[in-house]
Amino acid sequence: MIVLHISDEPVSRREKIGHRRLIDVRKKQKERIALEIISQYRGELLDEPLFVQYDFYLKIPEAIPKYRKTLMELGHERPIKRPDCSNLIKLIEDVMTGIIYVDDCLIVSGQFHKYWSHHPHSTITIKALSEV
Repeated sequence: MIVLHISDEPVSRREKIGHRRLIDVRKKQKERIALEIISQYRGELLDEPLFVQYDFYLKIPEAIPKYRKTLMELGHERPIKRPDCSNLIKLIEDVMTGIIYVDDCLIVSGQFHKYWSHHPHSTITIKALSEV
């Protein structure tokens, strides 16, 4: 089992610019995430079916009532805003290709969760499917 902690605020792979254009996230952000992953994993590239769990902790907005912040901290209120989980996952999968596993097509099962936090970050847990 591999557990990775990414200290940056979760960011989606694509950002909207203007009315219809989409671009990839800035190259520096991808590089920063890759360096953080490399610093935590120095093993062989995985080449087997994988289960991956993604836990994304988004920053609690400043301009909301205190009672709602408490609900968010306790997990009673979950993020239902952008970025959506699929775009968050795509970025992480792209960055981990060639560092953790041979190709992201090896991910055959998984879970994802979005939470609120005063300390935005992501936690990624990777297991061989045979370990699940």
